[in-house]
Amino acid sequence: MVQNKKTSSKIQKFLSGKGFYIALAFCLLAVGASAYTAVRLNSEPEPEAPYVADGQNEPDVNWGDQQANVPATDVPDTRAETQAPAETQPQTEAPKQEEKSTAFMLPLGEEISMDYSNGEMVYSKTMDDWRVHTGIDFKGAANTEVKAISAGTVKSVRTDEMYGVVIEIDHGNGIVARYCGLAQNPTVSEGKEVAAGDVIGRVGTVPCEASEESHLHLEIRSDGKLTDPLEILGKAG
Repeated sequence: MVQNKKTSSKIQKFLSGKGFYIALAFCLLAVGASAYTAVRLNSEPEPEAPYVADGQNEPDVNWGDQQANVPATDVPDTRAETQAPAETQPQTEAPKQEEKSTAFMLPLGEEISMDYSNGEMVYSKTMDDWRVHTGIDFKGAANTEVKAISAGTVKSVRTDEMYGVVIEIDHGNGIVARYCGLAQNPTVSEGKEVAAGDVIGRVGTVPCEASEESHLHLEIRSDGKLTDPLEILGKAG
């Protein structure tokens, strides 16, 4: 008991002297150190997570339906035009193919003694056989005028054993007519231009059809093919 009292008395003396200030200084240092540590801990940033190269920790970003490098279609184009529009070339109509003229006239009256056979065999009184009749026979007395069915150019004037004096006229558009069985000395010659209705000769004789009534044998070729003369003359049917 006596010893404890002595110890307590020493402490009281220490605190009442310089020891009080020493103890106070230690307390202040302890408080300052605690405050500095707390402030530093609060101010330091948390360490970032390490980057993972395999992509397992990459964020899942939803890019939507728009793919890369695909231009948007709803954005107006405000760029100024840098190239003048190409000039529109005027369209030219293709030349129309010339139609074959139907302005033909009959070369001699309207009475026909034998029709075009169109490839069928018919009996010939003169030759006493069956053969194709390649033209139309227009009745006409000897020396009756024969006229051009349309305007054209005389291609030839010649005498044929079977058809007598023959005048061939190119009437254009692929139409070539042969006027057969004319009298001698026709009124036209090779190369002459004729108009529709011009007299080109007179009715003579067709040797291969001499037993028939006097007539003009008319043949027409269209683009080189024998054709029914009445179709070209617009009298078929």
